[in-house]
Amino acid sequence: MLEENVKSLNKNNKVSAFLIGESVSFFGSWMTQITLVWLVYQLTDSAMLVGIAGFSNQAMGLVITPLVGVLLDRWNLRYVLLTTQIVSIFLSSLLTFLTFSNQINFTYIIIIGILQGTVKAFDLPARQVTLPRLLENRSDTYTVMAVHSFLMNTAKFVSPMIGGLILVRNAAGLCFLVDAISYLPFILVIFTMQIKININIFSSCLWR
Repeated sequence: MLEENVKSLNKNNKVSAFLIGESVSFFGSWMTQITLVWLVYQLTDSAMLVGIAGFSNQAMGLVITPLVGVLLDRWNLRYVLLTTQIVSIFLSSLLTFLTFSNQINFTYIIIIGILQGTVKAFDLPARQVTLPRLLENRSDTYTVMAVHSFLMNTAKFVSPMIGGLILVRNAAGLCFLVDAISYLPFILVIFTMQIKININIFSSCLWR
């Protein structure tokens, strides 16, 4: 049964493209998280401020996430994903510019961290809701979610190592640049895919 599901997944090009595209963007975003921690410590030499920076990046997600599920049921997921990727590119590009121009400071990191946390609060649930709607065969759902989790955890494992190699050369800006570029493949995938509409949603919902 598992072998049949995997073969079915391989034949579903849009799902495979979605998984690959989001894996690349996960890689970049986790690299940025590691780089921000390193950069805060380099700028402040304070473990407490490193903790505050990490909390600011996660706090908005804790507040907003409970409401996101309700909103995603009413919004066009394609537009949500495009918006979150474009905003993420902008924020990573801003970090790149501020770092290379030596204008980066703790205040900028906190503000951008809060904005990134807000974007992720919409982006990650939207990805999880989208995946099942791309499937032609509902029996593939568990296989797809398993692959999704595997790729996400792989990105968490690999990106800090590569980010660390880049940071050895004091190239934090390059890490942020890689993150900004990593969203482009996923945006191309989003432009080309069609997402099934939730049949339980009224036609008067937002973003249609």
